[in-house]
Amino acid sequence: MFGADGDGINPWGDVQTIARAWCVAAEGAFMLLGVPTVGECGQSREEGIEWNNGRLYGERTLPDLAANWRAEWRTPNCTDQPLFLFRREPAPP
Repeated sequence: MFGADGDGINPWGDVQTIARAWCVAAEGAFMLLGVPTVGECGQSREEGIEWNNGRLYGERTLPDLAANWRAEWRTPNCTDQPLFLFRREPAPP
């Protein structure tokens, strides 16, 4: 089974990629992230995986994606794919 671009399907690939970014980033580094979201502007779509098209993030899945990153800013306007600015948190003790 293949994804939208012919690559293999990995349901944890998004979380693993952001975790790898945390591992190679210096403490206090910034990450700018744009991901499709739901739950704003009266959208009726639900968060989750849309077959092989991608993932929609919401209140339940976005915190898992950005674990160990602190939200600093996000685009203020109503959009399907807002931008988030995160700062790398220190390593847990």
